[in-house]
Amino acid sequence: MERQSRVRGASLTILRPARSSLLRLGALALLAGAADGAVAQVAPARVEQAPEVDGVLDEEVWQRATPVEDFIQRAPVEGDPPSQRTVVSVLYTSRALYLGVRAEDARPEAMVATVLKRDDFTITENDQFAVAIDSYDDGRNGFWFSTNPLGVRVDAQFFEEGAIFESDWDAVWRCASRIDTGGWTAEIEIPFSTLRFENRDVVVMGLNFFRRLIRTNEALFAPRIPLDYAYGTTNVSIARKYVFEGITGGGREVSLKPYALAGYQHGDAASEPEPEKEVREAGLDLRYGLTDNLRLTLSYNTDFAEAEVDDRQINLTRFSLFFPEKRDFFLEDAGAFEFGAPGEAQVFFSRRIGLAEDSSGVTLRVPILLGGKLTGRTGPVGVGLLDARTESSAAVGGANYSVGRVRAGFGDRSYVGAIFTGSAPNDGPDQQALGADYTLYLTPTIGVRGFASTILGDGRDASRGESSAAQVSLFREGERTAFDAGFMVVGEAFDPATGFVLRNGIRKWNGSVSVPKYWEQGFLRRLTPGLQGFYYQEIDGGLQSAEGGASLALDLLSDDRAVVALRRVAENPTDTFPIFHSVLIPAGDYAWTEGELQVTTKPGRPWSADIRAVVGGYYGGSRADLGGSLRWRAGRHVTLSQFYETSAVDLERDSFRTHLLRSRVDYSLNTHLSMAGLLQYDNDTDQVGLHLRFDFLLREGTELFFVWDEVMDDRGDGGPGRSRSRVALLKLTYLLGI
Repeated sequence: MERQSRVRGASLTILRPARSSLLRLGALALLAGAADGAVAQVAPARVEQAPEVDGVLDEEVWQRATPVEDFIQRAPVEGDPPSQRTVVSVLYTSRALYLGVRAEDARPEAMVATVLKRDDFTITENDQFAVAIDSYDDGRNGFWFSTNPLGVRVDAQFFEEGAIFESDWDAVWRCASRIDTGGWTAEIEIPFSTLRFENRDVVVMGLNFFRRLIRTNEALFAPRIPLDYAYGTTNVSIARKYVFEGITGGGREVSLKPYALAGYQHGDAASEPEPEKEVREAGLDLRYGLTDNLRLTLSYNTDFAEAEVDDRQINLTRFSLFFPEKRDFFLEDAGAFEFGAPGEAQVFFSRRIGLAEDSSGVTLRVPILLGGKLTGRTGPVGVGLLDARTESSAAVGGANYSVGRVRAGFGDRSYVGAIFTGSAPNDGPDQQALGADYTLYLTPTIGVRGFASTILGDGRDASRGESSAAQVSLFREGERTAFDAGFMVVGEAFDPATGFVLRNGIRKWNGSVSVPKYWEQGFLRRLTPGLQGFYYQEIDGGLQSAEGGASLALDLLSDDRAVVALRRVAENPTDTFPIFHSVLIPAGDYAWTEGELQVTTKPGRPWSADIRAVVGGYYGGSRADLGGSLRWRAGRHVTLSQFYETSAVDLERDSFRTHLLRSRVDYSLNTHLSMAGLLQYDNDTDQVGLHLRFDFLLREGTELFFVWDEVMDDRGDGGPGRSRSRVALLKLTYLLGI
């Protein structure tokens, strides 16, 4: 049976299995949007016998699958047909979704396939296939799965169509790929228990398919996702609808994940070396599907030994540095809790739980005894509840932290939400924060977003002034004409105990606009002029900071990129503040001009680079920054990366030069065994940091880690090479499905 439908103006042939029952046809007739312009619905083939996931599409069952092959370019030329054919065969059993991918390539020897490590997001620099699944069928949230010709597995969870993309989410699924003389093939099995949906007789999900061809720089989508949409595959509001019957799963899994850890620690990152001591720990994570769409996660004696270390930074500003969360317990479903202006005024910032800074600014780990999360959806409402209890340590006291977050969607892409956070330290007053936020789309790509929040409880410092914050902005997203104009106010006493605030006591105005021009021939793909600016005003009316400038970006058909920018900067610190090696910047009014050049080469090549240079004034003197990264992919198994950044600063009374070095090696023997080594040095702390991590994935969810962390003084009283801290740990996690 064959039917022609229209998907946002693009024609699609939909095949339905000949043996569909009358009941199935009746249900699909009610669900299908037959009118032109409606989102098409596809009835993929259901089978009883699942195919073997070996990367070869040779089983008879694939002959009954529903093919999708209407891929179309989003880049380099929007709307053009692909240079190579792609066919995705879709079928399912009662327990899992199966995708058979045939990615044809006339020059398979020129394909780029180097990523072997699980969850390595440099897969975007490989020939790649991805699928985004809106299992909720809400046009906003879902799950993203990707592979390459080597069969690596990379996955993520996304919220609000990719505005929040959680790359550290891990799912249980299978994949295998094969390279042949005509291109490559992949077989993907995604258990329905990995997804979240309401179990019904008929379940509708939105699916977007994507293929990347590095050799031709093509980004292909089925269905077509116009450049007016910002994120591509995760823009599931225009996803094609797939209809499934009689499936089970919907997140109703139960699993236990115990861990055991052993090792030793010599000193710590905050004090002089202590006598060596043994480390022995054990803990447990429990995941339980309370309903089809709500999952409970409980953690006892939560450990983060395998978490990546922070990339070092040298702070030449008067404001705090922002370091992202890297711990799995908080990263999983983190998008359900996001609230506020990221990096500026966040009501919830999970890094405040279980991590603390001592008087010298060194980050300390605070043991987390118990943690619990409830995340998912109930109807149109997204829910996130979190509670964590930290133990007392020598540096900080214990506390209980709680967060409640809801987000209710309506219309095509809009939502309203609210948040509550609470902090109850053992040795201090309680504090609570309340807030509400919204995003209202006036058109498919133009919207208004904002939030408002206030601090309550005995932990609020009313003597400092106003303890509220609010923001509103008008925006247009996408890769066509885009703009953002906003206003934010942050009170002097707005300091949520579970949040992050960059600047207090300010009003901020900001705006940006970019108007790209696309070419369909020659070497230039896109030319994008833009204007950007912001203005921070103290609550009492004085200027704090301001910046305004223009930029011009050139994107080539070769996938290389160059950006030039010119900015005017004004700073008005009211107090003297220290920077590098306690050099003092006096209070005063400062203004200067600076220019920037950034060049990025195509990332899919064996050698790739990203170089940035900035030259201009700096607090009454001058400053020249030069930095960038160079990466070499030495075949499929080894990648070497080198990052270096230096700033030459010449002030009226002081001159200095900073150095920040980061060297990394990644080795993957196969998709199960990998090693990463990171060496860092900066001449602000005059310390060298070494981080080694070996990861053996025995099976999905069961891993063996070996981690070595060491910090050494480069200079100082102890002499070069003196170790300040050393930690060696062996950790085993084991996933038990119940």
